[in-house]
Amino acid sequence: MSVEYSGPLRRFAIASDLVVVAGSFLLAYVLRDWMSVAGVRPISGLERNWWLLALVLSIWFCCLNAFACYRSLRYRRHADVLASLAKAHAVGGMLLMGVPFVARRWEVSRLLIHLFLVIAFIGLAAKHLAVGSVLRRQRREGFNTRRALIVGAVDRAARYIQFLREHPYWGVRVIGVADDRA
Repeated sequence: MSVEYSGPLRRFAIASDLVVVAGSFLLAYVLRDWMSVAGVRPISGLERNWWLLALVLSIWFCCLNAFACYRSLRYRRHADVLASLAKAHAVGGMLLMGVPFVARRWEVSRLLIHLFLVIAFIGLAAKHLAVGSVLRRQRREGFNTRRALIVGAVDRAARYIQFLREHPYWGVRVIGVADDRA
């Protein structure tokens, strides 16, 4: 991937995350509404909860951006991606539970929020891990690579090249070595 595509790719990642978050909220709402048939107190209509969806989208956009979930996945392990998502999700969940309390909007269903948190984390984690896996496979096959010129002592350069060969999914292709002693 060349640098000029990083902007559109980032915008696509943000848009797809917001779609996952909105879909998770709607799915949580449907599940919560279905639970009212099973004896749980009924929830107010979706038309009265659009403000909550707008709040959720803005909180998640800010949290995902703040916890570097839109940084390049090239050198990040899956565990690091999940850790960033978990931190963003935890802060987002605290904000989401705190704002209705501070605003004294008592009609917000805590069960709806809990369902949303579980569904959204699973959805976002699956999306980020799937995108990361696809990009890794592409880089391993020679697409979306970065060229590197290594400057330094030959023995250290050889060790670094070996290190890059052990991680082909980073997509770094060495085009030359310049010995700094010569």
